[in-house]
Amino acid sequence: MTGEPGFAQAAANLSQSLARLMETVAGFARTRLDLLGGSMETERRRRMWLAFGTCALVLLLSFGTLFAGFAVVAAFWDTYRVLAAAAVAAGFFVLAGAVGWTLWAKRRRHPSALDWIAQLVALFAEYRRLMR
Repeated sequence: MTGEPGFAQAAANLSQSLARLMETVAGFARTRLDLLGGSMETERRRRMWLAFGTCALVLLLSFGTLFAGFAVVAAFWDTYRVLAAAAVAAGFFVLAGAVGWTLWAKRRRHPSALDWIAQLVALFAEYRRLMR
């Protein structure tokens, strides 16, 4: 009879430990899901910025090409108009180059949410392999 109360106490301790472990796992899962939500929102904002930046790049390149054409036409007309048109065209090309460089740097800087999800899946697969 003395073995039964010890066994009951051990079983109660084990169930309490398992309950705390489940709470910890649930908290970890909630935290990871919150991080995933934030990562997805950041990725969405980054993609929107890239789309708007690409539109700006196309617009500025179009204006630069237009003014470069005006510069060629004005080349046969008057020297000062040529310099003005060339300076405007060069300015638009510089702006387009700055936007293009910024887009390129922005694209390289942040890993995508898909990379984060792939890491999470790999971590889960490693956990499953270790639990066997």
